[in-house]
Amino acid sequence: MSLATTLQLLSLTALALALSVLLTACGSNQLEELRDSELPIREQAGGATVEPSPESVPTAASAGNGGTPGPAQRGVVPGTSTVAAPTASVSIPPPATLAKGLAGLLRLISMPSDGGYWHSVYLNDYKRMREAHGIQAPEKDATGADLEEYRSRVFEETGASGPWLSGYYPQATVRDDKEFLRFDIGNVDGSIWAEDLPRTYEVLTGRFDPDAAGRLLSACAVCPEPEILEHGGIKFYSWGEGLELYLERRLQPPAFDAQGRGGGIAVLDSLVLRTVEPEGMRHLIDTHLDNRDSLADDPDLALAAGALEGLGVYSGSLFGDVAELGMASPEESRGRDEYILLGTGVGHDEDGSYTVLVFVYENEDVAERNVGVFRKILAEGRSLITNEPWNEVFSKTEVWNDKRALIAKLRTEHRRIYLSMVINRDSLILWDK
Repeated sequence: MSLATTLQLLSLTALALALSVLLTACGSNQLEELRDSELPIREQAGGATVEPSPESVPTAASAGNGGTPGPAQRGVVPGTSTVAAPTASVSIPPPATLAKGLAGLLRLISMPSDGGYWHSVYLNDYKRMREAHGIQAPEKDATGADLEEYRSRVFEETGASGPWLSGYYPQATVRDDKEFLRFDIGNVDGSIWAEDLPRTYEVLTGRFDPDAAGRLLSACAVCPEPEILEHGGIKFYSWGEGLELYLERRLQPPAFDAQGRGGGIAVLDSLVLRTVEPEGMRHLIDTHLDNRDSLADDPDLALAAGALEGLGVYSGSLFGDVAELGMASPEESRGRDEYILLGTGVGHDEDGSYTVLVFVYENEDVAERNVGVFRKILAEGRSLITNEPWNEVFSKTEVWNDKRALIAKLRTEHRRIYLSMVINRDSLILWDK
């Protein structure tokens, strides 16, 4: 087996483990997972039909997309490197359009160089999550026990997660990076995490101190010394090429993740960037400087993220590799058309928690045609995992299309079903081959 294949298998295993830990760390099991609008459906599990008022339905304009994706530019020459002691990365103002909400987070991640989609993108708005659930953010001087109590409450009461460096990564114990990078989970307001294994791009939003991070890294006796690289006027720290696995350093400070990969980290005033290899860091910096297409420039991604945000979702996922979500049914076809992109997410309001699904189709006619098909699946179909009827899993359902998007708001207290139905390839999200 080649090294590349081995790395990919290890990364796939790690991703599956991380997501399964998220589903079990908060006391969830398969049956519970399959029990979880400000937008309308029109259909409820009890059989009644409710037509939404036009003003209650978000429009595609909320997606805020900027245009069609163009060919990704390759990063320019890496810049200089040095073996001197680490110093703070250069802090520069963010782009004119700040990353706010789920749709805004798309502006922080580069489009893949091959012009396709990332396999999966995970978006989290922790400020909205805390507001929705009434959870207080950790105090500035919070102790490790305080941070662990906060994190435990997040995992128990919400469907939020996050990349390893954010502190919201369920596989790791609570991180106190104030000792190394001058921030902890309380500093982080949002995250976006894009994967096409073994590549991983991560960006955190919040309040950070690049100068203090540089001083702490210089003084850290237990941290491997990084190489300091620069691109676009921004310095970043690099601990290896990133695709090497240092299993003995798994989850070790300041930069090694659950697979023992070091990669690179850039600390700015309002952002922290992390990738598993230097080329990816250059792509992220170019995107930050508006010199490279971001995910927000793709109309399909922007449409899906905008729909999730418009419905109050605080943690969402976008899946671009939908070919693997086709189902060859042993029975008569349900008539479900293949879609371009899948968005899933969780939100919470005064009536409890709910799951949102967004299926982006090639045109409005196909999306509209699939509304009736999807309603029938909700009314008559069952989970492939538990055999439980969908109309018992969801206490209320609302389904409609907004132009090319088929949108469903499904009332349930099972907050992690938005991930489990993708992991388990359940019938609700599968299209018919």
